[in-house]
Amino acid sequence: MRTEHLKPLLKAPDSMEVLGDVASSPARGDVPPAVAEAVSLARLTALRKGNGKVRGIATGDTLRRLVARTLAQQHGTAFNQAYAPFQFALSTRAGTDALAFALRTATDDDPDTVILSLDGMGAYDHIKRNAMMRKLHSTPSLRGLLPFVRMFYGGPSRYVWTDDHGVPH
Repeated sequence: MRTEHLKPLLKAPDSMEVLGDVASSPARGDVPPAVAEAVSLARLTALRKGNGKVRGIATGDTLRRLVARTLAQQHGTAFNQAYAPFQFALSTRAGTDALAFALRTATDDDPDTVILSLDGMGAYDHIKRNAMMRKLHSTPSLRGLLPFVRMFYGGPSRYVWTDDHGVPH
């Protein structure tokens, strides 16, 4: 699903309520395995970097992104309480500013500290899924998110890319 697939819903009277009903199923982790697999897919786009290398950008299914964003907003305070000060992206204002300040403080406090690289690239691939699941499970206010999170982080990630001939792989 892409965002343009949802645009006609804006014109239909009760459609947002129906969309909310549809979105509540994956939010609860209550979808058939084939549906979970389908919304787990991401579209890869290859972007050429300035150095000539290629960087892949994965764009997830719109319904999954909508549900994830809604859950993140609903549970933002609980995330901040459970993960601060080590969480810089989800439901935080000026998260990158806070990260920059933390890094500056670390290097100011210790002249031997050096930051070699700072890049969000590959963050998804480098998370510790089991640690994330354990933390969600041990945080009562976030435990209800486990069925949704498990659908997308409970197994190996799969990506779909389309070659120059329009063939998906």
